[in-house]
Amino acid sequence: NEIYEANKNVTKVGDYLIQNNYLQMIKAFKLILEEDLHPNGLSKSHLEDISIDLITLINRLDTREPVFTSIFHGSFEPANCLKKSGKIYLNNFEKFEQDMPLLFDAFHYIFYQLEKEPMPLMGELDDIMKYLFKNKSLLKLIEKHSINFKLNLALFHIHHIIYKVESFLKQRFINPKANFTLTFYKQALERINSIKVQWFYRI
Repeated sequence: NEIYEANKNVTKVGDYLIQNNYLQMIKAFKLILEEDLHPNGLSKSHLEDISIDLITLINRLDTREPVFTSIFHGSFEPANCLKKSGKIYLNNFEKFEQDMPLLFDAFHYIFYQLEKEPMPLMGELDDIMKYLFKNKSLLKLIEKHSINFKLNLALFHIHHIIYKVESFLKQRFINPKANFTLTFYKQALERINSIKVQWFYRI
């Protein structure tokens, strides 16, 4: 929380989406599909469905809504944490980014736990979410800034899934897990697209 506070900013959802070039990246996915350049073994229909679901989600967001941002470690998971003398130390800042929504590291932890399974299951999300949100400091962070939890989760879906799909497309070998993971992403997007992500925001 101290690190987040020291680097905290606020931006509009629309500005955040533009700065991260999400729509351009999705268009690049569609071009790869049209040119039939996707790697052998990667489901073309999965990629097409994911692209449609991502655009649907982006179009549902209120671009005028403010969102609190801070640093994003980008790989917040047990392997990159060291506890010593009651303090947590982080390493591996290779995926570090600035001005990302405040809950991104928490959501990355959830997806990491799911994706490490050979076949990630959407049904496990609720149990991991409940475990994570027993953390009092995280709850204080949400309450202090009146964070729109669903909006942060929707933005994380967009960011995380786009970059995961990009990593699959760059691979030069057949990844036996890719299509299982893409199925999980499709289910995650369908789930987030079925709930309301906007609310009256107070600063």
